[in-house]
Amino acid sequence: MLFVEFVLECRQVGTFTKNTEGVVLMAKTLMTVRRDGLRIITKRLSYTQQVMCSVTSLMGSASDPAELLGIAHYFEHMVFQGTKTRTREEIERDIRRYCISHNADTSFLRTRYYGECAKINFEKTLEVLLDIYCNPIFPEDRVENERGVIGTEISMRKNEEDILAFENFLVSLYGAKSLPGRGIIGTKETISTVNRNLLLDMHKTYYSPENSVIVVVGDVSHRDVVKNVNQFFPIGKPSAYRQRFDWPNDPDSPPAEPLVVDEKQGREYSRVYFACKIPSGSLRDRLVMNLLAKCLDRVIYDELRQKRGLVYTAGASDYYKRPLISTFYSCAQTEVHNFAQVRDILVDYVLNEKICESDFEIFRESKFVTSSIALETSREWNDAILSQIISGNSDLGFIDNYFEKISKVIEGITFDDLLKMRLELIREDRMSFSIVTNKD
Repeated sequence: MLFVEFVLECRQVGTFTKNTEGVVLMAKTLMTVRRDGLRIITKRLSYTQQVMCSVTSLMGSASDPAELLGIAHYFEHMVFQGTKTRTREEIERDIRRYCISHNADTSFLRTRYYGECAKINFEKTLEVLLDIYCNPIFPEDRVENERGVIGTEISMRKNEEDILAFENFLVSLYGAKSLPGRGIIGTKETISTVNRNLLLDMHKTYYSPENSVIVVVGDVSHRDVVKNVNQFFPIGKPSAYRQRFDWPNDPDSPPAEPLVVDEKQGREYSRVYFACKIPSGSLRDRLVMNLLAKCLDRVIYDELRQKRGLVYTAGASDYYKRPLISTFYSCAQTEVHNFAQVRDILVDYVLNEKICESDFEIFRESKFVTSSIALETSREWNDAILSQIISGNSDLGFIDNYFEKISKVIEGITFDDLLKMRLELIREDRMSFSIVTNKD
């Protein structure tokens, strides 16, 4: 079949970036949309010999029925267990042969399979990824084997205090039955009924072309990428599933559970999160919150660790998984006998401690500089492009002009903007606690 018969449209967005000799270092982001809806996106970086390839289904744990929570993550494990053309051992062999690094990960709204490779191996790497994505067979014996693997992973996470405290902070804000609060990996009970037929049905429903995105970043041509994809990703039929963007996320609603505590005997240290929901808002709002979080991080760390020596880690940050999650949090980790004192200081500093305008100026300058190099590697570009797609923004030109847009917004942010946002959002009535500590 001819190349043109596959293509519905090809959009070119962004600009070329050249060095002082006029050599093109960074070409436009290109996106081909096939007639079956498959999106193929490339970003050419001529200054690197490393290529990042990813194949992503716009389906994550948010699509899991409550009684099968964890099946999206289970599916991610299973595609490596054999395809129509490769055994599990052959998949492992080819990945080791062609990839510098590789992995797969399941999030709330997507499941991604990726590999980083040398330019000379990009076609082979892409072919292996497309094979496991398009042709998994889910051998029944491997389904049972992986149930034990994932069951062990679930048990391990329950005993990792850092992970537990973080997951409980999402529960405290959104509720245990919310999409953020219920998590991704599931429980031993919800994965107990996963079987080959369920996985085959999932593949048919969620791994259709129109629900898939392929991103390749590096010194490779768009035409070569499209040609390789068309060779190994067959034209598909429409699926009933459509990616959702209208997920519930009300930043003004009160915390679902203002206090979530997990106590267990034998713990030697405690971890606390003090957090609130925030609007995901505009780019400007997110940058203001990021700078505010950095200023609070500075005073919290300085007081609890540098001055008092009460903690190993402490600080503050913003955390987004748009469009589902947008939060501010502060946290600290300390020995059990110091917990009450550290908790009280953390709360006081988040709500009341003055932040310095000189710190703001330093962080604003740092943000300006770091944004200029934020998208340098093939992995960073791949992540940024995929993030835009998942958040429902098809304007990939935004990423091509990332530094220009960020720098203009940063220049207009003032210290008063931070103080105003703090008064509006970082209030005691909006905050919740997640605590992991020892049980007396």
